[in-house]
Amino acid sequence: MSIASAITYKIPKRRHPAVQFMLHQPLGAAGLLFIVVMAFAAIFAPWVTPYDPLTVDYAGMLAAPSWEHWMGTDSYGRDVFSRIIYGARTALAVGFMASFLGSSIGAVIGVISAYFGGKIDLLIQGIMDILLSFPIIVLALVVVAMLG
Repeated sequence: MSIASAITYKIPKRRHPAVQFMLHQPLGAAGLLFIVVMAFAAIFAPWVTPYDPLTVDYAGMLAAPSWEHWMGTDSYGRDVFSRIIYGARTALAVGFMASFLGSSIGAVIGVISAYFGGKIDLLIQGIMDILLSFPIIVLALVVVAMLG
């Protein structure tokens, strides 16, 4: 029996990447968990919310948080929790549509720039440099001023 065969090595098991992320970035994992829970609640809002967000109840106006209304009611007696969950649906839809639209337009412009090259590429690059040189808030103010 040789010395090499008598030595046993314990090979450490690699953790799953999700477990490594949670251990090394606990705040990031907590944020991700919050986003997943909110997205789940927004997607399944009709089954998660206890009340219709548009139903007006003048008898329960400006009620404090209770077991019946977890976050209270607004000035029209509507349940605030239900309104937040349904509002998250709209926010998620707008966010996904904006990302999809921006990616689609960017891909088309990139393909045009790559296909034609030369002067078209320089023109597109110059326009993008001009757009990216303005702070976003100034650009938003200009757009609002132009639209009225």
